[in-house]
Amino acid sequence: MGAFPQGFEVSPVTPPRGRPLLTVDVEDWFDANYRSLRPPVDPPSTVERNTHRILDLLAARGHRATFFVLGRVAERFPRLVERIAREGHEVGCHGFEHELVRGQGPEGFAESLRRGRDAIAGACGRPPIGFRAPSASIVRETLWAFDRIAEAGYRYDSSLAPVSSYLFGIPGTPGSPFNLRTPAGARLLEVPLPSLTLLGMRLPRGGGFSMRLLPGLLETWFLRREQRRGGFAMIYLHPRELDPEAPRYRLDLSPLESFVQHAGLRRHRRKLLALLDRFSWTSIEEAFAAALGAAAAPAA
Repeated sequence: MGAFPQGFEVSPVTPPRGRPLLTVDVEDWFDANYRSLRPPVDPPSTVERNTHRILDLLAARGHRATFFVLGRVAERFPRLVERIAREGHEVGCHGFEHELVRGQGPEGFAESLRRGRDAIAGACGRPPIGFRAPSASIVRETLWAFDRIAEAGYRYDSSLAPVSSYLFGIPGTPGSPFNLRTPAGARLLEVPLPSLTLLGMRLPRGGGFSMRLLPGLLETWFLRREQRRGGFAMIYLHPRELDPEAPRYRLDLSPLESFVQHAGLRRHRRKLLALLDRFSWTSIEEAFAAALGAAAAPAA
């Protein structure tokens, strides 16, 4: 089977030239979906103060970004979401709770999309047009999710990656943005997570564990190379990764998954600060304004 089953239609979108895209998954330090996770009991929240830290850094540098906010966070901290929108950033949706798509099922996922959308709209006065699944967890078994995303009023998704992982990824999908039409006629712009090709394999980069593992100068090189080529340049980050106290907050995980979750946090904050200084960043909505108009066109 190809990347998408029969009936799905894919058409390329010209990547935006100029400023690379900065995206933030607004979730707490304990929001994770590892198999070995033993959730903490009544954990303290750090998401509000850490997201304000990011906003302060962006304001000082004149950057714009897309913040994919959990609906639960929007309900608890509406003034945070209002600040994100007021300062010119895009507010997207990250679902309501940080649950894998396949664990919710079609109806539960549709409810999460609705609750997340309504919580964000209630906080900032505008419903989100973009969605990123928790842990980017749209996989081959959950392609039905695209119809639910479109039905809920979203115009683009940013949950796919052409890589293989038990949490995310569909190998063989495009590594650059594309328009997607489902067999049911739903249309969305897909803005995939960044990746790299090494020895013929597509691997994740540009955020999370892969970005914490790779040297900062290498990530800078990737971004500048894509800009020179007129290609697709984007990173994603999480509020906890800019927290000076991040190493204090550790999840109870297996040794391997604990390494994936916690490795590189002390160095990563400096790496992210350097990237904020080296590039001028923008949001998905601003960069893809023209393509989003086409993606939102009604099905024929």
